[in-house]
Amino acid sequence: MVIISLPNRLSIHRRFEKLLFKIFKKPSYFKFVKHSYSQKEFNSIFEKKGFELIKLVFFANTNRLSRLLRPFLKMDYISNLMLGVFKK
Repeated sequence: MVIISLPNRLSIHRRFEKLLFKIFKKPSYFKFVKHSYSQKEFNSIFEKKGFELIKLVFFANTNRLSRLLRPFLKMDYISNLMLGVFKK
């Protein structure tokens, strides 16, 4: 069994952070974010390695932008992280 959490590429907040980082180099931690995936990409990577998705959960959606967008968008657009549970 594999449990892994990764940044959510579809997150509106993540996209905004990426833009801010390109322009202002803020937030500084963003220089350490090397990989981010959509739900489809995340599943595909593990399925190609022979893993089966058991559960996928979106989380980290409490920043201001995410709270504002929560009534209007699906979780995969407002959550900054996703956690996948896979088994072989």
